[in-house]
Amino acid sequence: MKRPARTFHRRFWLAFGLLLPVTLIGLFVIRPEKLRDVPAVLLEAPR
Repeated sequence: MKRPARTFHRRFWLAFGLLLPVTLIGLFVIRPEKLRDVPAVLLEAPR
């Protein structure tokens, strides 16, 4: 019973560890391109 759980956890953490940096890098690459088109006034914190 322990082996399938171990392989599942190993695959889960392997996929999670690989996908997390890819998504973070994707966000940092894609988001500045979108923020360039937005006026600076909208980026300020509301008061």
